[in-house]
Amino acid sequence: MTAHEELEKAFLAELEALEKFRISYTAQYPDVPLSHDDPDVRRLIEALAFFTGRTRLSAMRSLDESVLRIFRQHFPSLLGPCPAMAMLRAIPGPAFADATVLPAGTEVVLRRPGEDDDEPDRLFRFRTLSTLKILPLRIQSVDLLSLHGRGPRLLIRIVAHTPTNQPLDEIRLHVNHLDDLRSSITVLHELKRHVRGASVFYEPRPAEDATGQPCQVSFGTVEDEEALPDAFEQPLQRARLRLRFPRRDLFVTVRGIRPPRNWQFVTLCLELDERWPKKLRLTSDAFELFTVPMINVQRDLANPIECDGTKDRYPLRHPDESAHFVPLSVIGAYRPTKAGFVPLLPGVLGVDGDSYEIVTEGRGETRRAYALFRIPGAFEKPERISVDAFWHQPGLRGVEVGSLKVGLSEHFVEGVSWVCSGPIVPDADSHIDTDRDAQLELVSLKALRFLGKAQLALLLRACGAHAEPLYAKLVSAIADVRVTNKPFGKRSHGLKYVYEIEFSMLEQSDLPRLATFCEWLLDLLVVWSTEEVLEVVANVPNLSTELRFG
Repeated sequence: MTAHEELEKAFLAELEALEKFRISYTAQYPDVPLSHDDPDVRRLIEALAFFTGRTRLSAMRSLDESVLRIFRQHFPSLLGPCPAMAMLRAIPGPAFADATVLPAGTEVVLRRPGEDDDEPDRLFRFRTLSTLKILPLRIQSVDLLSLHGRGPRLLIRIVAHTPTNQPLDEIRLHVNHLDDLRSSITVLHELKRHVRGASVFYEPRPAEDATGQPCQVSFGTVEDEEALPDAFEQPLQRARLRLRFPRRDLFVTVRGIRPPRNWQFVTLCLELDERWPKKLRLTSDAFELFTVPMINVQRDLANPIECDGTKDRYPLRHPDESAHFVPLSVIGAYRPTKAGFVPLLPGVLGVDGDSYEIVTEGRGETRRAYALFRIPGAFEKPERISVDAFWHQPGLRGVEVGSLKVGLSEHFVEGVSWVCSGPIVPDADSHIDTDRDAQLELVSLKALRFLGKAQLALLLRACGAHAEPLYAKLVSAIADVRVTNKPFGKRSHGLKYVYEIEFSMLEQSDLPRLATFCEWLLDLLVVWSTEEVLEVVANVPNLSTELRFG
């Protein structure tokens, strides 16, 4: 709703209220000359309605901005949108020979063809979140061997295109079972539970009872913390990203590999215990080499703004209008000088000199940001201001991965093709950016060291957990939250605080997702209670199951 439409709606509402008052008043005092047909009375009522409606809107807008300003000082990371994310996979072909390393932050371009000949292709720009080392390797096969008297053995055979002396310290495998997120989470969950050890062989078919070179295996994310843009320096924002995109945690990393000279085969051997589910069968398509997460974020200066004191606010526009960039967050505003950029101070500091403030409107592709400048003397001497910001590109919702052409914008790697592994997670707006009551309640909760059921539900809603199809059932199943403590000798105060969370009416197939959710929840609660040692215990009474994390 535009400002004009909002004012017209308020005017009509006040006009209706005044007309009802006039009718009741003339009924009580019939001798008073307040006839609706009197043009003077009609003009008086319209003037009162317009003045009252505009005053009410101004007061509500001022109160709304005050609440938003307070909330932004405490939880800025819960207001902005989450950009689109995806997994980038490199597939080396026979023509690829030499190892290639792409640093974190490498730009990846996803090209979406136009719907017709007249519509140009649209480019979406992503950046990788971790270093990607590509080798001339491929997964040849994955076999599960049943051994007599002990648990099965999972063999992952990896073969090089030709014999090589390329050093190989570690291998990272991305789990993408059946190209389905829930199935992939289940596979990683079972591997975490049942892997007892790992070793490596350098022949294609080791004997069933052979003992390989011991190595270390770990599970979870591989992205470099420094690779995340500064727009996500807040821990709560990082938690929101992890909630939106659990695929970035679906990695198995094997370290300590020391191949001999002229090696061509590497067989990873994961020793499983006897409780490994027999119905879970894995193939070579369940694991992927050379896969990294990437995010749709771009840092650029907005078009220069000529501040001449004639406008109350100035829109921020990206230099490349055809790319449909939308502002994600603002880093700062600067006055260009011969000595360099001189920063303006944020207006929230209440400074007397030059300052700026940023307001946003709209959601999704219609989101807009405006800069409000307080620069005395700008009317007599206009100033040119540059605004540094992060941008993203909404518009990938519902887009099929197969319709996109994937490539690098600044690199060319001979013999390597690029694809997206799994579907793209589209951008998502904040779930409380317009809910002032929820914002005030969150601010009031900030002083609490620990959260109860209602407070935890509000925090989960602010992070968007209730809207995630993967976790919506788990959030609604939270029946009780209790916080207890137990001795903990590694801290001076000697206590560890335990969140005991009861989940009602879950199924056995929900447990892998519950484990993933509780791992994320522990990280979220650690962000909330930064000075405490925490543990999360998930109880599922109907399954007689208890899961512990921390």
